[in-house]
Amino acid sequence: MALKITPAAVAKIKDKMTPGQKILLDLDDGVGPFSNVGYCSLDTSFRLLLVPADADIKDYPDEFESNLGAVYYKDYAAGYFDEHEVLDVNEKNQMLTLSNNSGLIDGHISIVVFENESMTH
Repeated sequence: MALKITPAAVAKIKDKMTPGQKILLDLDDGVGPFSNVGYCSLDTSFRLLLVPADADIKDYPDEFESNLGAVYYKDYAAGYFDEHEVLDVNEKNQMLTLSNNSGLIDGHISIVVFENESMTH
């Protein structure tokens, strides 16, 4: 599957990214080493995680091809996708958005950077 990342989203991601990091599109459900707590709401919550190249991403076995390289995700998150995913930036609030042919999947995707066991936003 492919993930189209718009130029505005590429710029926003590259601003926080360092060479060698892996990109994860994380369904924030409390599963995996990068999640402290699942998101308890009726809303779908995704985060874009930038993790070290040597991070264990076994909980993210599937991947999108994108103009920033591979973007990994949890296999069961595929139920949200229709093979026409677009990552963009909402001009009003400057948050990343994820949409596809079905409409908006998540309009408030934060970028979270993990470095040596610490997390910064």
